[in-house]
Amino acid sequence: MIPGGGQPNMQQLLQQAQKMQQDLARAQEELAQTEVDGQAGGGLVTATVTGAGELRALKIDPKAVDPDDTETLADLVVAAVQAANENAQALQQQKLGPLAQGLGGAASRDCRSETRTAFLQEAADNYRTYGKAVRGERPRGTGKGSPLYEGVVQDLIDELGRLPGVGPKSAQRIAFHILQAEPTDVRRLAQALMEVKAKVRFCATCGNVAQEELCNICRDTRRDPAVICVVEEPKDVVAIERTREFRGRYHVLGGAISPIDGVGPDDLRIRELLARLADGTVTELILATDPNLEGEATATYLARMIKPMGLKVTRLASGLPVGGDLEYADEVTLGRAFEGRRLLDV
Repeated sequence: MIPGGGQPNMQQLLQQAQKMQQDLARAQEELAQTEVDGQAGGGLVTATVTGAGELRALKIDPKAVDPDDTETLADLVVAAVQAANENAQALQQQKLGPLAQGLGGAASRDCRSETRTAFLQEAADNYRTYGKAVRGERPRGTGKGSPLYEGVVQDLIDELGRLPGVGPKSAQRIAFHILQAEPTDVRRLAQALMEVKAKVRFCATCGNVAQEELCNICRDTRRDPAVICVVEEPKDVVAIERTREFRGRYHVLGGAISPIDGVGPDDLRIRELLARLADGTVTELILATDPNLEGEATATYLARMIKPMGLKVTRLASGLPVGGDLEYADEVTLGRAFEGRRLLDV
């Protein structure tokens, strides 16, 4: 209910949400079309990236190419890409900062840090491999060239390499660990993978992982239905539950608003959240999205939509590392953040 007894104008809220989404999309397009450079070694190596963090070009002066000293060249490539991405970070802050006003400075984190790290590692690996090829050495590990192993072994390495956080070398180590494992252990792993896909679903109410229609938390009548904690992913629910500080219920959005990645409000479980708030049972909404650019933008977006409904909207307090992920926070830090949560001014 809106203070004064009126009902929230849902059409107006949706129009406001659409405008914010359009603004974020325009900023995304501008970042994707703008290019910035970074140099190293006095201009011997120049890297060009887009404002969205996509590596577009890499120019190397022939003077920097020494087949007998590829380590130095690799370091120059890493430094140039790093410099280019720092410029891209500044551009992101310039373009996206105004869209996340009042976020307490959390928008200063580069929202493409994982991509930047991948660029650096790939560039260094490629040029070290190049030098070994020139000297006639056989490259180790896997790459994007011809397969190094036959048939199913290479297929296994390729599939493992598609997992998040698993690079070519890690995929190779995991594959050979599986090859050396006992057949019973491998069958148990395969069975677990098949069962998790067949049995696990998302809770019909909150979106958390469950094996039944409702998750354990939504079925627990001891939980306070008047307080809902909004998180991005099911893994964040586990992180908060470890603190034993929260006894309300949850709502899992399934991600965060990220125009650079093409994720808008319509891709998240925001409509389901509004439906849960419609009956007047909930009195407080705790926004526990990650303290990075995407998480803060999502929290601000939700606060602007929900505050006209007359609900108390709070945000986790300081103590969480800016730019980090909620799942990696320790129990003490996360517990103190819950105790010191604050109202979100928008």
